[in-house]
Amino acid sequence: MAIQDALCNKIKSDFDSISGPLFGDDPITSKSKSIQDKINSIKTKISNMVLSPLKDITLGINSINTNLSDMIPGTGEMEEMLDLMERCDYFNSDATDTVGLIAKASGVLSGMQSDLVKSMADIFLGLESEIPEFEVANLMDTISVEFKSGGEGGGISEDMSALDKIIECITSICGPTYISEASDMIDKVNDIYEKMNMIDDPTDSNFGKLDISSIGASAGLSPDQISNSITSITDTLTTNKNSIADSVTNGTSELIGLLL
Repeated sequence: MAIQDALCNKIKSDFDSISGPLFGDDPITSKSKSIQDKINSIKTKISNMVLSPLKDITLGINSINTNLSDMIPGTGEMEEMLDLMERCDYFNSDATDTVGLIAKASGVLSGMQSDLVKSMADIFLGLESEIPEFEVANLMDTISVEFKSGGEGGGISEDMSALDKIIECITSICGPTYISEASDMIDKVNDIYEKMNMIDDPTDSNFGKLDISSIGASAGLSPDQISNSITSITDTLTTNKNSIADSVTNGTSELIGLLL
């Protein structure tokens, strides 16, 4: 019994530690309240905006894809970069220091990644002034980034998953003594999910992501309008961010292959 109590008290303490920064009504100390305020602001923007023609949205998306495609280095360009670096004593002061050269090349690629992300942000900023859907999608993406990186354990989505597992654990091993604690935990977690408009079904492949459809619907958009405008733009953002990250990973691998 002592062991059981120790385990149950530990997971209860962990629940409080993880949920503390997420729960509450203070927009400064509560992440869920802060995100709820941002979502309400997005809903207001959607309700007040005049929807753009679909062709304008498509042209904007194509502009982003084309511009970034021209900027992202392709296969074979690492050989050119390595050739330039090997001709420069600053990068290649010790020709035998392969590890050092790889580290410097990786630094160049990391800097390039930052530049590409900034370039994408600048392109978006230009489009936002003409096509309001791009501003809405960008704001939603900002929240999605918080879900991935804004929590105690590496991301809010990960924290919510951990809270669900704690509730499952406390209900399965802690017995009737902890029924009231488990009930309070469930209420708290449901409140956080609702405030953050987060998909809360762990069997859903989109679990832990921002529920863009429900935000758009509550602001008066039809499913087709959400899919053709907001979702298509947020998908473009995600795809290009992944392409930028992949270009650095692939470029580093290619450099290592050329040097070793």
